[in-house]
Amino acid sequence: MRITIPEFDLLNPADEVRLARAIEAGVLAAEALNRDENLLGATAAELRQLVAAGHAAQRGFFLANLKLVASISHQWATRATLPVDELFQEGCVGLGEAIRRWDHCRGSKFSSFAYPLVEGAIMGAALLRCGELNASRFQARTALEVRRACRHLEAQLGRQVDVAELARQLGRDEAAVARSLQLARPSALSDTLVNVLSWEEDYASIEEHDQATPPPWLTELPAQERVVLEFRYGFRGPQASCETLAERLGISESTVRRIEKRGLSRARRLLAAS
Repeated sequence: MRITIPEFDLLNPADEVRLARAIEAGVLAAEALNRDENLLGATAAELRQLVAAGHAAQRGFFLANLKLVASISHQWATRATLPVDELFQEGCVGLGEAIRRWDHCRGSKFSSFAYPLVEGAIMGAALLRCGELNASRFQARTALEVRRACRHLEAQLGRQVDVAELARQLGRDEAAVARSLQLARPSALSDTLVNVLSWEEDYASIEEHDQATPPPWLTELPAQERVVLEFRYGFRGPQASCETLAERLGISESTVRRIEKRGLSRARRLLAAS
């Protein structure tokens, strides 16, 4: 599934400043109305117009930057094997926070300011959903900070850095930095479900006659899809429902269905090509 973003006009630096000023004026006008204060001699009707213009500016600012959120969401959905729509929602929260916090007077480009906030919101959600079920949001944020520091140091030095070097740079415990890097590593996220799917010992007591003979094409599927299909269609014992698999894996039913659908689609292509 891909997030489809309607075409909105992109903002140039002048547009960003104009909208930011309109948002600020709307916030000030709303505060004046709430306190029943006179703002530079403006009437209540004029203040309400400023509030409405501020809301419209904020909406326009938000919509014009949705492609940034969609791009980062798709990257992490692929890495983490998570629903892109869930990550997109988290990214939108990060985008809203970036709009509230951006100071146009500093001269920075909005997308440069917003990117780490959007990615942080998405990555935090991905880390909490992928395998590290006991990870707190604080741990996720710490992992993101360590990963960013690592990338920054490597960019400065022009080479890869090891854990000890990064720990010295951050002034943190080496073991803690290593754990944060492992948690934040995108490649580890994509392997999480495969690790969780090692259920052989749980089904060791199943009788042989309860299992269907798996078709040859099943072995050609990726591990995630193969194991989900094996349990869903009785190739490893009694058929398991999506609800049962979701509970066992600690993921949503929609994720199980999506993996199943992807596996069936890949199986059809394999059969058509054979």
